[in-house]
Amino acid sequence: MKNRYNILSFKENFSWSLLSSFIFAFSQWLIISILAKFGSVEMVGLYSLGLAITAPIFLFLLMNLRVVVATDASEARDFSNYLKFRVVTTSIAFFMVFLITLLFNFSWEYKIIINLIALVKLVESLSDVCYGKFQQVENIRLIAISKLWRALFSILAFFTGLLLFNSLVFALIGQLLLWIIVLIFHDLKVIIENSDINVFKGRISKNELKSLAIVALPLGITATLDSLNTNVPRYFISYFQDEEALGIFAGITYIMIVGQTLVTALSQVTIPRFAKYYINDKKNFKKLLYKLLMASTIIGFIGVIFALFLGDFILLVLYSNEFVGYSDIFILSMIAAVFWYSSGFLNAAIMSTRKFKVQVPIFICTVIMTTFASLLLIPHLGLTGAAIALIIGHFTRFVIAAITLKRIL
Repeated sequence: MKNRYNILSFKENFSWSLLSSFIFAFSQWLIISILAKFGSVEMVGLYSLGLAITAPIFLFLLMNLRVVVATDASEARDFSNYLKFRVVTTSIAFFMVFLITLLFNFSWEYKIIINLIALVKLVESLSDVCYGKFQQVENIRLIAISKLWRALFSILAFFTGLLLFNSLVFALIGQLLLWIIVLIFHDLKVIIENSDINVFKGRISKNELKSLAIVALPLGITATLDSLNTNVPRYFISYFQDEEALGIFAGITYIMIVGQTLVTALSQVTIPRFAKYYINDKKNFKKLLYKLLMASTIIGFIGVIFALFLGDFILLVLYSNEFVGYSDIFILSMIAAVFWYSSGFLNAAIMSTRKFKVQVPIFICTVIMTTFASLLLIPHLGLTGAAIALIIGHFTRFVIAAITLKRIL
């Protein structure tokens, strides 16, 4: 198979990864801000709960296939098989979400919103598997361009949908249509033009489906559990409180994404280096990990300091008056972020060793602790209890991941 991609340097890849990750994360936060400023806190809660319902289903059936593609250095499988496998699994995911909206007593507006979010995620998942190919050939610039377009179109869709129509449904329809354009005219187009791949020809065999599922299943389980760990407090807030409380909590905790964006950008470009060090140089493996953990701790504590001294001011500037007075939730969420960021680097190090299965018990324990803490604390402490549950969950993950990695090494 011919390969005509340009391979970029580590520095170039990191720069593109960092730039696009920050802008894309900013666009996702800006969506929440637009909903709060031009819609309502209840609309923020509705959108957040829709994401919380669809995310675990899609993450499980996506099976983190991007990592499988990215680490297929010998190109043992044709990319078209990866793409077809993703089409099959995401179609199943969308059908499951559709069934949930039929079985549960949601309003018609809410059913439409949930299914639109699921369709957006389906399109995003097809772009994601293309990103695995771009990562495999060490050209993060191609991922960055796609994410930048999707970020711009997201802001445009939500701003137009809320400002002109005051409708979350119209905003999601706009986002869906614009993301389809990026998928067809950038992601798939680049792959077709730069390699001898016919992504539309033939069918994937049952044996190939089974083989890919076996390889990717542990990654799907861990991705789902990771999403559940984030969303469990939101489920309990929705049950014990109301959509306004959920909107407040979702908006505040989304600020954690700022630091996580940097962690993700670094992780994407350091996993290949971790993998080489794991085989040839354990000393440099540990040295690189210590540097990253130190960086994540510094990033986290900067967030805590800002929340401590400028909490209400930041919430007022980012959102609206309804968020003022919740600086204590902001502080607690940033403490949780310290452990979340460090866990992200530990996770990257573990993945680089290709010990995918050991991640499953790590995330199972994390979700159990978060669920138990949420059930115990939220009914009595409300949003404060939810934030403390996040701290307990992320701290659990950090400790168990550190122990697991030490044993691997």
